[in-house]
Amino acid sequence: MGEARQDPMVEKMRELDLKEKKKILVCGGGSGAHALAAISAHDGFEVKVLTILGDEAELWTKALQENKGKTKAVFLESCFAHTTCEKCKQKFNKTCMVCKERFDSRSKLFKHLWKEEHAKDLEMEGEILTVTKEAGDVVPWADVIILCAPAFAHRELLTAIAPHLKKMTTKEDVKNGHIIGAFPGCGGFELEVKDVLGADVTKKCSIFSGVTLPWLCRVHDDYYGRSVNIRGFKSYFQVAVEPCETALTDISKEIDALRDLLQTMIGSFPIVDVGVNMMEG
Repeated sequence: MGEARQDPMVEKMRELDLKEKKKILVCGGGSGAHALAAISAHDGFEVKVLTILGDEAELWTKALQENKGKTKAVFLESCFAHTTCEKCKQKFNKTCMVCKERFDSRSKLFKHLWKEEHAKDLEMEGEILTVTKEAGDVVPWADVIILCAPAFAHRELLTAIAPHLKKMTTKEDVKNGHIIGAFPGCGGFELEVKDVLGADVTKKCSIFSGVTLPWLCRVHDDYYGRSVNIRGFKSYFQVAVEPCETALTDISKEIDALRDLLQTMIGSFPIVDVGVNMMEG
């Protein structure tokens, strides 16, 4: 990509510290939304959920009321399937989150974690602050908005959130603006975002699109809103990024910061692999 273009409304490039982006809005009510909400909340983010389909918001809210406001992601033993890094075919070199011991394959690490004394670390439970079908109640609050729904639902969700996005007219507004993305994404996701939210959206927001969901997951009807089973996940999770045009002078720094933010949200696995533009997702 070329040099970042300045927005005439903003005198200088925005100084964006993505570590401050702690408010996550998960848009969707399916298995992927459950997994993302539970894992990111477990990892220390503030999480709210917007789901506009049927009575999903009411069902999830009822489940939270009965479960101390929390949703759980349970990693099953089938997550042990992979034994080496799929990308480099070399040592995995990841560290146990509990005892800090290092392992050279995902299989060995997760078998270690599955030991009785570490079993709790394979159940990631997080507090969900709100589940609602009213976009106006949650969109202005959010730093990161993630559409965690099938591609055919993206336009309806984008249309719902569009009137409630932050108004960004000053340098400080843009610094505190939204990051908008999708798990899973689709071909031309950024074009659909621009079509619904406005052609100049990338002057104020970064856009990202995951090639698929990071996990193979399923929430069963009897446990809706309570827990979701993670049956497996990729070694690498590819994400395409279109950075905000009013980002830091070195756009690569913003891409790296966004990658680190997404990695923190989804946990240690899978590893986030970011392309420099939407053609590389």
